[in-house]
Amino acid sequence: MVRDIVIRRLLLCEAVGFSAVIAMLWADEVFDLPHVLFRAGATPINWTECVIESIFVGFLGAFVLIASEAILERIRYLQGFLPVCSHCGRICVGDEWMSFEAYMSRHAKEAYSYGLCPGCEARTRALAAAADLSLQAKSERSDTPLPPEG
Repeated sequence: MVRDIVIRRLLLCEAVGFSAVIAMLWADEVFDLPHVLFRAGATPINWTECVIESIFVGFLGAFVLIASEAILERIRYLQGFLPVCSHCGRICVGDEWMSFEAYMSRHAKEAYSYGLCPGCEARTRALAAAADLSLQAKSERSDTPLPPEG
């Protein structure tokens, strides 16, 4: 939310800046600012030149605004990533490494629970079935009864 406001303000400042440049172009053409401010030679109003310059600055401003918005969106996207240790799974926030549970308790508004995704559930069932078969095979070789399931 705060980032969105900052981005909107930044883009607004850029738009105001380009609008000010266009206003200065028109003020220079209408009031002949070099003549008024620096006593340069007077020049007649050239409407065609002023319109062409305004269109050029407008296109440049549009390009800069579009590029700035794309760059800021990319920055916002990249800031959304959390560095996670690939070995222990701890999450880095600032300079502090904390467990997933600690991070969630500090930063998440929603409660969370543990479960298995479909892929892990299938692997777990396959491992359990393989362990049961292995245990059964050992039991058949040693003629000792299997422990009761419970």
